[in-house]
Amino acid sequence: MDREMEERLREKWSGHTYLFDHWDSLSEAEKKSLGAYLESLPLDDVDPIFKRFSTYDTDGEVAHRELTPIATVRSRATDPNRAKWEATGNELIRTRRVGMLLLGAGQGSRLGFPHPKGMYTATLPSGRSLFQIQAERLRRVCA
Repeated sequence: MDREMEERLREKWSGHTYLFDHWDSLSEAEKKSLGAYLESLPLDDVDPIFKRFSTYDTDGEVAHRELTPIATVRSRATDPNRAKWEATGNELIRTRRVGMLLLGAGQGSRLGFPHPKGMYTATLPSGRSLFQIQAERLRRVCA
């Protein structure tokens, strides 16, 4: 990536310097890939959202925002379409047309564990973590 392109990206994303924290450790191909991705993002749409959810109160704590839940459709076990929806979902996962993001919410500090609770294994008979169990389930669907 040429210097001019890098400077243009840094200027465009000047409010998001964290995007460039590891820039110097990237290969030229990685810089080009990241640069093309950043160029494709609609900054006018991204920036207000980022600012809304990353502002801080006067004491330095992240300001809490009211989140509005997205609309959901809950399937009932007796719904006649449930098996079809499950089969469709499994097929989409198997063919890698959708993915799964498993968030590790919360530290295990109350458990005396210095990592996310999903990594905690002490109470499970298998000795596997919750993250490992979920990953194994996903792999079985993909197989």
